[in-house]
Amino acid sequence: MSNTLILSLAIGGYQHLFRSCLDSQYAYSLKNSYDYAVVTTSPWLLTAHDAAWLKVPLLIAASQLKYEFIMFIDADCEVRLFAQSIQSIFQEGKSLYLAPGISGRINSGVIIAKNRDEQVRYTFQKILDNADSYILPENEAPYENGHFIQYIKDCDFVGTIEHQKWNNNSKLNPNSFIQHYSGKALREHYNNSYVNNYQKLKFKVDKYIGKFSKHVPQYFLNETSKKKRIEILIDAYSMPLESVIIQSIR
Repeated sequence: MSNTLILSLAIGGYQHLFRSCLDSQYAYSLKNSYDYAVVTTSPWLLTAHDAAWLKVPLLIAASQLKYEFIMFIDADCEVRLFAQSIQSIFQEGKSLYLAPGISGRINSGVIIAKNRDEQVRYTFQKILDNADSYILPENEAPYENGHFIQYIKDCDFVGTIEHQKWNNNSKLNPNSFIQHYSGKALREHYNNSYVNNYQKLKFKVDKYIGKFSKHVPQYFLNETSKKKRIEILIDAYSMPLESVIIQSIR
């Protein structure tokens, strides 16, 4: 077992659309002798909002596993083989690293953590516990990203890694360690350059089948609390999320 886990989440057909990115993450993991897990299952077809928030309990679950370092990376991130090791970024007193995104604020698409640090676990749990809390206007961002911005802003154990190297979602750059294909222009480039017709068809088929093959409980649909929706979703898995991660290791 490696001392480092790279974790991603690609469900609802996105495992087909982002196959090229996921393969690059796996190749980087192999090169550095890391374990690599990509979760591709969910109890039912999730909205983009629910899928994004699932990242947080997955991070909490990963923190319970016996890894020294963990990295969560969005499925639409390509990792280049020349990227430095995760361990190379750590400095004294810092145990959690994120990079600013195109907005200049923290982007939660790439999260690197020293897993045995209680401050890190506490922070992930705090973000989840405050899923329904008010986010200041200057911290607002889609899905869970605003909560990461708000709740790690003044933490002295949080370090910043370079945007263009570790989470480049602003422009194409062949020298970036991680090219994050979020945003309209980069996503269009990715779809036109890396996604073939078969993958597009598989994505559509999975979306269509997901709408009918797995019944979404009405009480989940009626629930307006983000935190309670996450709790319902976690309970709907047939096993603890720690086991889901372990079974997802390639």
